[in-house]
Amino acid sequence: MHRMPTRKTNAPLVVQEIGYVLDRFETWLSSCRLRLNPAKTKFVWFGTKQQLAKLNLGDLFPTYTFSATAPDLGVLL
Repeated sequence: MHRMPTRKTNAPLVVQEIGYVLDRFETWLSSCRLRLNPAKTKFVWFGTKQQLAKLNLGDLFPTYTFSATAPDLGVLL
């Protein structure tokens, strides 16, 4: 898991960082002859209800799909 504190003012930096991490992860997967399945890949943005209400993730990160929940080893986060 990659954690980065986010404010609206540094959203472009966060988008760049997410892209960088994904590129590195996909490169590593490729070296193991694996691929990331975009149809099953989800991002979860953790925060309090008040913090999340201040962000419109679709506007900040138009190229990524976010979900309110995501399963991880059978546990719904």
